[in-house]
Formats: sequence, C-alpha cells, structure tokens
Amino acid sequence: MTAATERILRYYGVEVDENELAQIANADAKVGTSPEVMVAALTKLASRFRVLVMTEYRLSYADFLREINDYNRLARYAPKTVGATLIDQQSSTASYPLVCHQMNGELLLEAKTKLNPAYMTTFERNVQTHIERGIPLLWSVQLGLLPEEKLNPHARGGHIRSIVGFNSKTHEIYYSDTWGLGHELKKMPLANAWTITDGLFTLE
Repeated sequence: MTAATERILRYYGVEVDENELAQIANADAKVGTSPEVMVAALTKLASRFRVLVMTEYRLSYADFLREINDYNRLARYAPKTVGATLIDQQSSTASYPLVCHQMNGELLLEAKTKLNPAYMTTFERNVQTHIERGIPLLWSVQLGLLPEEKLNPHARGGHIRSIVGFNSKTHEIYYSDTWGLGHELKKMPLANAWTITDGLFTLE
C-alpha cells in the first residue's frame, strides 16, 4: 500500500518517500500493509500532509455476510464441474482473504453483480465522480479471484492499487500498480473490479 499512497501524495505535490510512509504505517513487507493501519496513520498526520483521508467504501461485517450468503445461494446449485464449496457463515472479516481463496471467482462475480447490482452501481458512481474531479483513488482488492491483465496467476491476497481513470462508455476501470514496467496503466471491466473490491479511499 505504501507505494500506491506515495504515488498519490506526489500527485498532490507532497514530498514523501515510501520508506517514510512504511514507518508511519508500521508496515511489514512480509505481510503487506494493513489498509486500516495506513488510513488511521494518514488521518493522524493529515495536517502535516495537508490532505484529508476519506473512506469511500470499506467492507463491513454486514457486507461480508451478504457476500457469503449470496455466494452460497449460487454455489449450492452450481454444477459439480465448477467445484464450488459452501462458505462457513461463521467466518469473520479478518478471515476475508482466506474466504476469498475458497471462492470460485466467477460465481462471486455473479453474486455481487446480479443478485445485488445496486452496490456495484454505487461503486461505479463513486469512482466516476472522483475521477471527473481529478481525484485518484486508493483501491483495496483481493488478488487471485479473477484473471487480470499482467497478473501473476499465482498471486493471492490483499493488495492496494490506484484507480486513475474510468470509461463511462465501456464501463471500464483504469488502474495502476507499483510493480514496475508494464503495470503503469491497465484496465478492467467494472463488474470484475467490483467483485474483487474490499476498500476504496481518497486523499483530498
């Protein structure tokens, strides 16, 4: 998360480096940076950076249970060839990455976009509104649920990237990863983007 945050802060003209942000966020390179920890740290230091840290969306326990319930509705009747298993409804949000790893990505996409399309519409409106105002977004996602452009097929777990554009005609998200050459600008269908989303933040 620190690299993505550094990129957005520099967009606003704030002089800060990734190591400084990692120290502020108490980041552990082995396990990644907790979005909650980073947002809390940035909020405390908002006056120093002269930005406001806004939580546009964060997966709540109610959201988590709804996703599991909707997913199980589809998984229960899915063909055996899909290999979908029912998810334990006693799981907590702390186990979200593990739960995602147990899910079939295509079934989750159907659950999140067809059973509850209003939430995706809200996500789309949120992204479009900020992009039109020239405000990039910090985007918290779960890797490995769905195929992605230039993504290692073995990639799994939580990750933070930047949303830098939106095409309202094709309903595609334009995003950037801090993984080096070739990852500066990529795109993803809105439905896929919403399926893997667990958080959305802005620095204003």
